[in-house]
Amino acid sequence: MKILELENEPLSKLRAIAKSLNIPNYNRLKKESLAMMIREAEAQKDALVTALEPFAGGGGHAYGYDDCRHCTAYQVLARVRSGEGKQ
Repeated sequence: MKILELENEPLSKLRAIAKSLNIPNYNRLKKESLAMMIREAEAQKDALVTALEPFAGGGGHAYGYDDCRHCTAYQVLARVRSGEGKQ
């Protein structure tokens, strides 16, 4: 969401979004700060997905995995971190 869209949302909705994004102390933040934190968390999430896209969803094999064609970027990241599935 764009920052202006977030600032126009009610505080209760912003808190629900922040909770789903695991933003710490979201219930203590002012509306403007909360909107900025949400936007930052969304941008980081988008950057992670973009960074992992070459390794998943038809982009080839990620670090030796032979079945990543149908994995999401988050599944690939979890597998890489855990060492699961290496050949």
